[in-house]
Amino acid sequence: MRCGLGVLGTVLLAGCLATPLEQGQADLGEPVLQQASLVAGAVTVSAPQGYCIQRDSLQSGQRGGFALIASCSQLTGFASGYQVPPVVMTVTAVPHEGESVEPSGAEVAAALQGQQVLRHMNGDGLTLVQVKSPTPMIPESDVTHWRGIMVVNDYTVGLALYGAKGSADAGSRGQTQLMWLAERLRSQSPEGAVAVAGSGALSGGASTKAVLRPVARPGSR
Repeated sequence: MRCGLGVLGTVLLAGCLATPLEQGQADLGEPVLQQASLVAGAVTVSAPQGYCIQRDSLQSGQRGGFALIASCSQLTGFASGYQVPPVVMTVTAVPHEGESVEPSGAEVAAALQGQQVLRHMNGDGLTLVQVKSPTPMIPESDVTHWRGIMVVNDYTVGLALYGAKGSADAGSRGQTQLMWLAERLRSQSPEGAVAVAGSGALSGGASTKAVLRPVARPGSR
């Protein structure tokens, strides 16, 4: 359990990986991307409509990978034709240890020391938690944000979504956005990215494009 929570802690500290990009990935070009591959192509990150992946944020190597997603207008300084809430999303991937499925909401809460878990849901291979931190990530962001954990192609993938102070992204809208990010990641990653049997939903030969629909665990808030 200690080792598992150690890996979980690494995933929850999204953006702290300091690994080099894989060869050929840091090619010159536009400052943003619509899609990027992490950890030798095992995990594919696809930005939702109106959002872009910050090219400079990409990190990928044997120890894991990281990508930051924000609205295209935020990252480029140019107005886009599709206006979206100004949220910041992160994706972190580290090797999955053991045979267990994604951690429960209670395990996530234990790993988030010093932060209050307001709600947690688990189902279809995805655990979602609504977290309240003592301080915001940046002064303009809300202290309440969303985290997600899932297993894709033998990698534990951590998702996070931070919204503006007082915005609906700290509540139900943020939950929906993070679920859709998880769905896109699951469907775009290579075949074999299915939930571990026993997670309560996908198993065996289930399609990788199956829709993730987390449900509240008994006793969740």
